Amino acid sequence: MKFLLDTHILLWALRGDPLLPQGAAEAIGNPESVVVYSAASLWEVETKHLAHPD
Repeated sequence: MKFLLDTHILLWALRGDPLLPQGAAEAIGNPESVVVYSAASLWEVETKHLAHPD
């Protein structure tokens, strides 16, 4: 199955965040899954970080 991750799901998956639902984590981690994300997600993360650095 193919999954297009939005920004929140992408970040949660990369961090191993407990907010990521178990079913989503299993689907994303399935070796038969094709997981993609938009370049716009990377842009969104960067612009939010620049506006509110930690």
